[in-house]
Amino acid sequence: DIRREKATSNVCTNQTLMAVTAAVQLGWLGSSGLAEIGLRSARGAHFCRQGLLQVPGVSALADAPFVREFAVRLPIDAAMAVERLADEGYLAGVALDDSYTGGRPDGLLVAVTERRTRAEIEGFVATFEKAMR
Repeated sequence: DIRREKATSNVCTNQTLMAVTAAVQLGWLGSSGLAEIGLRSARGAHFCRQGLLQVPGVSALADAPFVREFAVRLPIDAAMAVERLADEGYLAGVALDDSYTGGRPDGLLVAVTERRTRAEIEGFVATFEKAMR
């Protein structure tokens, strides 16, 4: 153990903080609450993906099963899409490195958590469609 006054980094402190935070949340949620969060995340992500795939020029980057993150191919540069959506108040996702997309800069990784409502996802999809023009 390293005494706090002699520590040269805060890695141990951060790890402990994350462990305590996780333990408190898991204790508060319980097993049924944890399952509900997983289900809400999965439902929201699938709803969002269905909406995004209706936007002209957007396609699935992969058809693999997913829970709360999925990748799409855009009709424009993904970094540009992220900037446009940020201007509208949305965190669009992460523009994928071209090593994931076969040398093309059009891959976007989107994540949906249990905190997003159906209305928020619909608003994101509508704004996303405008950003693709």
